[in-house]
Amino acid sequence: MHEAETIYRDSVRKVTEKARLVADLWTACHFGLEIPDDQWQALVKYLLHGGFAMPGWDKLIDLGQKTSKTRHFFHWELEFPEVFFDEHGRLQGETAWFDHGKCDAPRRCVALG
Repeated sequence: MHEAETIYRDSVRKVTEKARLVADLWTACHFGLEIPDDQWQALVKYLLHGGFAMPGWDKLIDLGQKTSKTRHFFHWELEFPEVFFDEHGRLQGETAWFDHGKCDAPRRCVALG
């Protein structure tokens, strides 16, 4: 990987790290992780903004991360923010495009040439 690509990847990872953690926990719930409904909003706020952690949250976060690693979670919007978000950070929705011929993304793709 070229140096510029490495710098870009690392900077995107740093910016999306908290959102990735939330996305991993949400996805882990579809694989058996149980987060009480009455705690979800507070847990998300804690993960994104910090503050007081309720007892048991560290265990939930750890289990979510383990599930993410073993199931290889991949969040398209966080891996390719330049495709899914505009220059102001707003989700582009149906206007998001990949501009290469082969694509496994759950979005529209355009074949070149």
